[in-house]
Amino acid sequence: DSSDNYLVQLYDGQSGFPGDPVTVPPEGISGIDAALVRGGRIAGTVIGLGGQPVESAGVVAVPTSGTYTFGGSATDANGDYSIIVPTGTHTVFVNADSGLISEYYDDQPDFGSADAVQVTAPGTTSGIDFQLAESGHITGRVTDSVSGEPIENATVTAYTTDGTFVSSTSTNATGDYDIDTNLRSGQYKVGFDGPDREFDGSPGYVGVFYSNKSTLGAANAVTVTAGQTQSGIDQQLVPCDQVGTSTTTTTGTTTTTLGGGGVCGDPVALTAGRASSELPLSVTATDGLYVLRAAVGIE
Repeated sequence: DSSDNYLVQLYDGQSGFPGDPVTVPPEGISGIDAALVRGGRIAGTVIGLGGQPVESAGVVAVPTSGTYTFGGSATDANGDYSIIVPTGTHTVFVNADSGLISEYYDDQPDFGSADAVQVTAPGTTSGIDFQLAESGHITGRVTDSVSGEPIENATVTAYTTDGTFVSSTSTNATGDYDIDTNLRSGQYKVGFDGPDREFDGSPGYVGVFYSNKSTLGAANAVTVTAGQTQSGIDQQLVPCDQVGTSTTTTTGTTTTTLGGGGVCGDPVALTAGRASSELPLSVTATDGLYVLRAAVGIE
């Protein structure tokens, strides 16, 4: 019951996964009891552009020590949130909506520089507010290198220059995209990969980095200014069925090779560059480009 500040727990008094397993025989089992513990709360408000409240932003609190995993909440229509946490010090992170930049409390870019928030149960530490800054934008179009047709549902990903995942998006029906979240002023590398051919029925494409580079290290850097748009970051992708083919022209024979950052085939789940321990947990797997994102503040 969140109104009584009870902390989530697993059997047997475990605060994080995997907890203690329970083997259930055919006749059932009893005595799987729990004694819930009350925590305190962290509360505040998240606002964005023009001081407007940000609704449905994810806010996460991670303890600086101990075994409790983390607490989370989403902001309401007024931008307000409240998270139940155990007594101790916590690092608080808000995951930005489109057009904004995620941050740690208090106005910090990463976990290491975040200000700690102290909570003593059953009390509430209030006033842990966020004012999210406007993100920059990287825009462009992704097309088929043979037909010139736009590629829908291609994945476009922005990385820091050392390979840390920043943000990603997908192309629309006209092949256009807009990476519009978490882009601070600075330089980025941009990766492109075609849609998942198993689900989208595409021919499959060779993944590349901008501009037609095979590795992130060789990729052209894209300079972004927060609040502004860097447009024209276009990319053509080579269809898998054209890899290794030859075309005879009046000037000779041209062979189409991979020229990209990956291989043609089913998606793979590996890692491109350095995994970040400051982003929500997920694995995005595509033909030759892949991203491993780790849970906020948890390694």
